[in-house]
Amino acid sequence: MFASAEAAIDRHASTAEVAHIFYNDDLVVTIQGDKTYHGLQSFMRPLAGYLQGIERCHFKLMKPVQHSGEVAAAFVQERCDPAKPGDAAEDLRILYVFKHGPKGWRVSQESAMEGVM
Repeated sequence: MFASAEAAIDRHASTAEVAHIFYNDDLVVTIQGDKTYHGLQSFMRPLAGYLQGIERCHFKLMKPVQHSGEVAAAFVQERCDPAKPGDAAEDLRILYVFKHGPKGWRVSQESAMEGVM
């Protein structure tokens, strides 16, 4: 899933395509300094703005995935290069909770903070 998301971001896929690859419809996202989003549709506009500001991203698992049945969790380091030359790259520490459903494994919950693990 991370490789598919990286490839979609790198080729500047649409926000809808990135969301389909990565997220469940029942998504809950909380981001440092921002509000909490409930449901994928509420997160589409912030996701679109984020994708416009980046050129490419790399996701790195920081610890082994913890899983039980249809739910899994992982700490991930995300580094995204800016779309605008001269801007700083963005580093995010993220806790993802994944749920297995009709689309396979997708993110159901995301908590993101700036910085490096």
